[in-house]
Amino acid sequence: MNFKMGMQKNVKYGVFILCFLFCVINTQAQTDSTTSPASINDDEVDSLDIRSNTLPVFNATGGDVSGNVAAQVQGVNSLLGASRDLFIQSNIMHFITARFRYRGYNTNNMLVMMNGVRINSLETGVASFSAFGGMNDVIRYMDQKTGLGASRFGFGDIAGYFNLNIFASTFRKGLRITYSQGNRIFKERLTLTYSTGLTKKGWAFSVSASGRYAERGYVPGTAFQGLGLFVGADKKFSEKNTLSLVGFWAPIIQQRQSMETDEAYGLMNNFTPKYSVGQQLSNTLFGSNVSANNHYNSYWGYQNGQIRSARTSKISTPTVILTDLWKITPKSNLTASIYGSQGRNTLTYLNYYGVPNPAPDYYKYMPSYYGPTSDNANPYLYNALTQAWQTGGINPLTGLQVGQIDWDGMYRINQNNVQTVANVDGIPGKTYTGKRAAYIVEERRQDITTGGFNAIYNTELKNEIHLTGGINAAISNTRYYKVVNDLLGGDYWLDLNQLANSVSTGSNTIQNNINNPNKIIRQGDVFGYDYNINVNREELWGQVEKSFKRFDVYASATFNHTSFYRKGNMENGLFPYSSSDYGLPAGQSTSLGKSTTLNFWNYGVKAGITYKINGHNYITLNGACISKPPLPTNAFISPSSRNDVIPGMNNEQIFTGDITYNVRLSWLKGRITYYITQINNQTWLRSYFDDDYKTNINYFMTDMNQLNQGVELGLEGVINPKISILGALAYGQYLYTNRPTATISADNTAQLLESGRTVYLKNYHVGGTPELASSLGVRYNATKKWYIGAYFNYFANNYVTINPDRRTAEAVAKYISTDPQVNQILNQEKLPNAYTIDLLMGKSFQLKNKYYLSFNLMINNITNNIFKNFGEEQLRHNINIINEFPNKYSYTMGLTYQLTTSFSF
Repeated sequence: MNFKMGMQKNVKYGVFILCFLFCVINTQAQTDSTTSPASINDDEVDSLDIRSNTLPVFNATGGDVSGNVAAQVQGVNSLLGASRDLFIQSNIMHFITARFRYRGYNTNNMLVMMNGVRINSLETGVASFSAFGGMNDVIRYMDQKTGLGASRFGFGDIAGYFNLNIFASTFRKGLRITYSQGNRIFKERLTLTYSTGLTKKGWAFSVSASGRYAERGYVPGTAFQGLGLFVGADKKFSEKNTLSLVGFWAPIIQQRQSMETDEAYGLMNNFTPKYSVGQQLSNTLFGSNVSANNHYNSYWGYQNGQIRSARTSKISTPTVILTDLWKITPKSNLTASIYGSQGRNTLTYLNYYGVPNPAPDYYKYMPSYYGPTSDNANPYLYNALTQAWQTGGINPLTGLQVGQIDWDGMYRINQNNVQTVANVDGIPGKTYTGKRAAYIVEERRQDITTGGFNAIYNTELKNEIHLTGGINAAISNTRYYKVVNDLLGGDYWLDLNQLANSVSTGSNTIQNNINNPNKIIRQGDVFGYDYNINVNREELWGQVEKSFKRFDVYASATFNHTSFYRKGNMENGLFPYSSSDYGLPAGQSTSLGKSTTLNFWNYGVKAGITYKINGHNYITLNGACISKPPLPTNAFISPSSRNDVIPGMNNEQIFTGDITYNVRLSWLKGRITYYITQINNQTWLRSYFDDDYKTNINYFMTDMNQLNQGVELGLEGVINPKISILGALAYGQYLYTNRPTATISADNTAQLLESGRTVYLKNYHVGGTPELASSLGVRYNATKKWYIGAYFNYFANNYVTINPDRRTAEAVAKYISTDPQVNQILNQEKLPNAYTIDLLMGKSFQLKNKYYLSFNLMINNITNNIFKNFGEEQLRHNINIINEFPNKYSYTMGLTYQLTTSFSF
């Protein structure tokens, strides 16, 4: 290399680094340097004084584009196709460690499709990737679009879309065997995939099976088991018609991890349990133990010396899609599908009646509850609990072990609790005597049945005009109920509603089902609640695209209808079908029967233009106005107990836009995007248990608005054919922009506890994700088919999610404005900034031009930097004792790795 050429490449390298660092430094200079929340122009958060706060608009360009770039201006292709986006790759591979959410959106703002069929839940709006977990070989082929843009599969959503192409005829012929070993959620994974390709008789078959397993995940008490099965068959009847049938099933069993307070983490860090030789080896391999880290998990404990979790989830949703691909003319085609799935999701919880709370981290079991500065100060309990937590001793309040769930202790209590039940099943004089379970493991189930059809028509017209139209309809019926999973040594559970005790002790009022009173419940029996949520959705959408010499334009619109209702299958004693006792019309505030059917009509329009400066530079501008219905999961005040709907619900309104500059040079590739999204009229619902009210409290807000805006940057600088510099940056700000209205209700009464309460949310951060995420890496690609890459990632401006009720006049009414406790109530905590370093490397071989072997190793967080990646304020709070319910947190994993070996032929 001559000196002049070397200088040119060094200059290019320097320009890339300086541009990236300037963006990072500039964004850091604008962030708040204290834990007090502030907007980007340093305005304070909303207060109880009336004021006007405005947000500036970033002076930057951006927008999400992707696709192939032609070399010449004449006939330059648009960027509406799919390609690998460096920013999205960084999100998936590096930013996920910090629980980064794309543009700060909720996951229900991303449309996910398989063979063009929408798979987002009609109830939650979220697509569960666990439904096809482990099928990596099958879902490798996708059309992906981030943000706004044209789509020939559906109208899309504000976060973009994924369309997973799983037609059997698209898979490469041959056998592929993949084995992975790591220390994350699962320890081992084995996948076998075989595809025939398209045979001479027009058939194509593909089968894939995978298994994932971990006796213990990275965090103690998080075992994992997962299977993945896929079968696909295509039949090409003619050049014009192909029929495709695919089915997949990915059952998963996973033990969950808890979030904890700083006090719980600190106490458990002082407790070192004794491990067996096998457990010590597991700790070494997984880099995790209970002590000296922040991965305390309160959901598990020892039973007969074996780890057992109280919070285990099971997911099983087999799905079938039948698709007809019809090429009507050389320029027109119709894709029509019918699909269906029927499965079950479950999650276990501990339940108890008339005995102390079994949760080891219950706030009244923490030493601070009895500390010297507490209103409940008790030196004896403070010292006794502190010592018990530090040594793994017994809680003097419960007789159960502290720190972890005491399974053996609960068994002892149940086996000694012999009682006689009178009037069993409501029959006078009928009795039953046995060991009444005071503690049980209950299993909360969702039996989900979905189905629908989808049709998409595409045609090319004259003058480079492309038309797309689609129609689809879907139904969903989910049954929510719970059963006894384990009686923990007892003989039976009595189906009484302990939440009703604070209202009445009448024989009917405390019955979960007055049509079957005093029901003896055994393992597998339904109890507590039983209801269905039924949802229907229909949509008609269309899109037109037009290409010019210098411009590409598109416009798209959708019109859709959503309806849903609740149907109760039990008549709860608190809410019988006749509700005259509550002064309400019969059929309202009842647990039994069908609720009012809620109907929502919605629309969406979006458009965009791409200006092709030349074959290497593009500018794209997109805009959209979209309305969405409230989610059925946020529509009912207390769906487990009654039919009441949240008052004041309305369609969500979204106004969004983005602008992108996209560059494709020989030495520099990437994009910079600016986006802005205003989301109005949101409905927010959360529930929590309050042992003062002795029931679940439901807190919901309507007319809640937020503004998300920011910049995305993804660049790849090519130093030479072997060395590349890669950088990605996400800097945004996600703020509430108004003062919504809150209503508070309880599960054990139809009367509202509060209504019309003003919540001063304006300019508080939405929280739950870092608003700044960045990655800078170098990758070396050798000529002998091996590569290595190192990446430095930095995260900042990660705020805890807030309890809205702490931002009300009622929360600070007893304090004077100068009281420092006011700031403790109102301030929003910002988590510490953090970094990780990742290492990627791989090697591939080609043997006899027939066999292919590859090795890939990914090491994340190589410096073992464990930091808080999520925090939340507890919804329950005490205005008299501010720190009684402190924030809870989760931590990132330390050093993790995954080694994958693949062999194919």
